[in-house]
Amino acid sequence: MSREEEKHSEGYRKLLEQARHYIDQAEEKAAPIVEKAVAQAQERLSEAGEYTREELDKLGDYLKRDLHDAADYVERTGHEYGDWLRLDILKLETNLAESFLRVADKTRLELANWAMQSELHTWHSGEITGPGTLECIDCGELLHFIEPGHVPPCPKCHGSKFRRHVD
Repeated sequence: MSREEEKHSEGYRKLLEQARHYIDQAEEKAAPIVEKAVAQAQERLSEAGEYTREELDKLGDYLKRDLHDAADYVERTGHEYGDWLRLDILKLETNLAESFLRVADKTRLELANWAMQSELHTWHSGEITGPGTLECIDCGELLHFIEPGHVPPCPKCHGSKFRRHVD
């Protein structure tokens, strides 16, 4: 993994942690909680000077896409987040798993009010994703992520578009 890829993966993780912090402090009636929390987390990381505004905008979009997709899946199917991840939650770093699941749960609560563009449900090579399994749209190859990371081209067909894989 390149230095830039490591930086972006760590930025995704930090953004998630900061968003969780703001959600934990927010009042239940504040709307939209997740959108505001991610914006506040971006601002805090921007002030620290580690990431550019452009990097934080992209990382924020990636995080919101993943949270929205997880919440949508749970709402639609009634299954647990672990089914969406298609990973053993115990294999994930405890803090990362706890943060992601707590923020995703808040996302589910405001799903009806959260208007996201449909293209945010497609993952592309070079983007950052959180934990879970992505499926190549071209050939069906599965990519498993147990922590935030860059989405590579498909190792089987070199495709660049993926969707969340769930049973």
